[in-house]
Amino acid sequence: DLLQAVARHEDKVVVVGGMGTVLQSADGGGSWQRTTLPGKPFLVDVAACPDGRFYAVEQTDGLWPLQPDGSQNRLALPEMTEPQALTCDASATLWVIGGFSTILHSTDGGSSWESWSLEEDLYLTTIQFIDRDHGVVTGEFGTVLLTADGGLTWVRASDLPDSFYPQAAWFASPTVGYIAAELGRVWKTTDGGNTWTRIMNLGFPYYWYGVDAL
Repeated sequence: DLLQAVARHEDKVVVVGGMGTVLQSADGGGSWQRTTLPGKPFLVDVAACPDGRFYAVEQTDGLWPLQPDGSQNRLALPEMTEPQALTCDASATLWVIGGFSTILHSTDGGSSWESWSLEEDLYLTTIQFIDRDHGVVTGEFGTVLLTADGGLTWVRASDLPDSFYPQAAWFASPTVGYIAAELGRVWKTTDGGNTWTRIMNLGFPYYWYGVDAL
């Protein structure tokens, strides 16, 4: 299995990956149940909503609500060119990011979507809502986008140096955040993305795919 992402809500854990693989645990990882989605789509991310619902997004513009009863129903996303990441915020709004600097959001579980874009040919790669109002998106060419109103508007912060391509990001607060990826590099901001300081640089062949904190 090529496993791509994991999400958790209380004791339930869901892991997704290639060939439509979905692994689910109801006891915090003590035991697992495996299912394969129809068509074996490549699942790139999974998210848990505050109400316990889980959703997975596939690389070819499809969203899968992962129902507790095991039922499967693919929902089509507006065309955005290869979704890269998915999250569910505190109000249970779904957010999907991907190609052509596109941010999609849905307030009805993926039945309908609204779209926003920088209108630039670049991939957005990570998204996190820090709290109900503040969120951060990172992407190709060092792009950093911020919201302070729950995603109603997005503004561009200072780009990461050297056209850095983020693979992982984690913000502890609206001001303090970490972004990691190629060449073992990690960047830190303490002023909400206005300035960036490199705090790690391991060089080739190191490549970070995740950053988080307990």
